[in-house]
Amino acid sequence: MLTFIICCPLAAAILLAFVPGKNRVVMRGVALLATLVSALLAVIMFVLFNGAEVAASGYRFDQQVPWVAALGISYHVGVDGINVGLVLMGAIVAFAAACVAWEIKEREKEFYILLLVMAGGILGAFASLDLFFFYFFHELALVPTFIMIGIWGRGEQKNYATFQITIYLSIGALLALVGLIALYVQSGAKTFDIPALTQYIYTEKHSLSLAAQQFIFPLLLFGFGILVSLWPFHTWAPLGYGSAPTPTAMLHAGVLKKFGLYGLIRIALPLLPDAAQGWMQVLAWLCLGNLVYCGWVAMRQKDFNRLIGYSSVAHMGFVFLGIASLTLIGVTGAVLVAIASPALRLQLIPADAHVLPSFSQSRQITEDLDREFASNGAQTISIVLPASPGSGARVAALSLSAQRTAGAQAREVAPPHYLGRGTWEIELLPRGTEASAANQLLVKRLRTLVHPAGALVGGGTAWFIDQKAAISSHVPLSLTILVCVTLGILFLMTGSVVLPLMALLMNLLTVAVGAGLLVLIFQDGHGSSLLGFSPIGGLEESNLVLLFTVAFALSTDYGVFLFSRIKEIRDGGLPTREAVAQGLERTGRLITAAALLFCVAVGAFATSHVFFIKQFGVGTALAVAIDATFVRALLVPALMGRLGERTWWAPRPLRRLHARVGLRELSEPTSA
Repeated sequence: MLTFIICCPLAAAILLAFVPGKNRVVMRGVALLATLVSALLAVIMFVLFNGAEVAASGYRFDQQVPWVAALGISYHVGVDGINVGLVLMGAIVAFAAACVAWEIKEREKEFYILLLVMAGGILGAFASLDLFFFYFFHELALVPTFIMIGIWGRGEQKNYATFQITIYLSIGALLALVGLIALYVQSGAKTFDIPALTQYIYTEKHSLSLAAQQFIFPLLLFGFGILVSLWPFHTWAPLGYGSAPTPTAMLHAGVLKKFGLYGLIRIALPLLPDAAQGWMQVLAWLCLGNLVYCGWVAMRQKDFNRLIGYSSVAHMGFVFLGIASLTLIGVTGAVLVAIASPALRLQLIPADAHVLPSFSQSRQITEDLDREFASNGAQTISIVLPASPGSGARVAALSLSAQRTAGAQAREVAPPHYLGRGTWEIELLPRGTEASAANQLLVKRLRTLVHPAGALVGGGTAWFIDQKAAISSHVPLSLTILVCVTLGILFLMTGSVVLPLMALLMNLLTVAVGAGLLVLIFQDGHGSSLLGFSPIGGLEESNLVLLFTVAFALSTDYGVFLFSRIKEIRDGGLPTREAVAQGLERTGRLITAAALLFCVAVGAFATSHVFFIKQFGVGTALAVAIDATFVRALLVPALMGRLGERTWWAPRPLRRLHARVGLRELSEPTSA
């Protein structure tokens, strides 16, 4: 099955080489069909995967065919708990990239061939259990990136971006190649097979010397690190992402960037553990470069594409920090942060006719008006001024000032007209959509201009700004109440200040993961064909508030249930680690079943034709599913086990307070 998943896009690329370049329908159909088949098979493989029934080598769906026996090279593929999700992700994103490749209008045949080769390389690299084929598929996926940005890229700097990304990633690939060859030579195992190499090295007499590990590990660290834009080798990423065509950017930012992390977790850390211990401190300091320097640069950006690029680089610092911890908690946290990271580029949009299904008459009329009258989705900005009917000269002067303030952003300014009852109106038709940053800035400038005259500024953009302001003004108080109540009740229940803080952080992580997935699906359009919607470039803010409320409440509910059972067992005399194990055993199935029932119920909203209802159903279901699996079943127990008895720490005054007013279960009355 794995081989078919990998070869399907590659075979389609070969087939397209014989299809005439003018037959656009066939080319698009072959690309969509090939990536769809791979995605469906990847879903089936993911569903059938069972970690408890691994093959003898520790992998499922594994297949091994010797190739160059003298060098120990073989075609070996398989999946375990690390890469089964990555293969699924790669297949789904490849299908999504093929769906949005309609924007390519020139040399379509070559683009689809490169896209399919890139998809096959991605799937092969994640599935490969042989160092040679891992690197081969890695390069097979990487090389098309350079060509696609150079030919189909956008912006005036696409040639410079192509040059920069080629130099950086080629150097990284060369370092990784030298490291992999050195690992093969120094191990003495005479095999490129990762499971065999791991078994050979982990026997005491064959373990690599510390000197050999210290030489090889930095080659792999910086080789893979450049691919993941590790500071200070990050400068290619912001410009590269901004210049890449949409399908290429989706595959590179969404999948290829994970190659480096996967290489570190699959190869460098397990095969070179002694050197990893020594280099983790260096990696941690470099991560601070991603977090602090790149984060600061992102804050100073005025160009939105570069802002997204630098923020994407900055968040990778959190992922690297999780890996640098060399713990289950850190690596799990790194995976969740990687999933949540798209929330950093969240775009808010107002609810308009585009949230309705395409067959809705309201949406069709709106789109016809946009198309026929060339408004491009913009709504007029209205300036309403109280003035007498004879104040035409003063109103005209104000209209001229407003036109000068708008400048080139105004497509058209209508002459002022009197509405009656001492009211004049000035209308401007801006360029761009009503939610664009330029139009929001224009409304703010116009309000500053007309405020002394007692005028008001309205319209769709003004309404959107006011709605955001209304929601934002209540956020501090709402969050304060939420945090205080959550911390207070959990303290009264557990008598600890650590557990409430842990619960609060885990809940926020769950919400962030849900927001990140919403950005990937509904803002970027991944899986839009599967879910049956057209992405509109952002998320509606009131829907996010609802998602936050539901996801946070359910996360707290599951957390209270888990913590109460653990505390009950610990109060019975068991140490914390055993109490955590037994508490998880008692509550795990119940929490999973409850989450599954909720996901089925709320997930039914995904069938709605209304955009924000579908968005709420999918986002809430995914957030709850991740909270009930990764967070409650893995991250929280691992963190509590790591802290041990410190989990129940509280200052002495608070312990006395809990002894007096803490929440406890009533003991059963004894019979006389």
